[in-house]
Amino acid sequence: MIMTMFDCCGYNNGTDFLATGAQFTHRDSYGGHNFPLIPYPAPCCKKGHIGEGALECPQMFTELNSNYLRGCNKGLHHSLKKPVMLIALGSLVIPIVAQTDTDARAKLTHPPVHEVNV
Repeated sequence: MIMTMFDCCGYNNGTDFLATGAQFTHRDSYGGHNFPLIPYPAPCCKKGHIGEGALECPQMFTELNSNYLRGCNKGLHHSLKKPVMLIALGSLVIPIVAQTDTDARAKLTHPPVHEVNV
């Protein structure tokens, strides 16, 4: 889902699926078609470029029909940057507002003492 959303393949790029220990079985299915012995998952194919032919993605990955050279890391970092910044800002603002509210309540419950000069 992430790869189709960001038009990417793997975290760094498609070679992530070729690495030792990769959890990819080199089989995938898409649109009711099974694709055995493919180098990268079908979601690495560009939208509209998936077909059953030997020269089509995911049977053959090229720069024109797939995103196998483009990793998802930049897209993920870019899309998460704003929400993370908002959460960080909120975590700073909430304690300040809470402290201000506490100070205001203290002033209401303890009226100021006026000195009387005799």
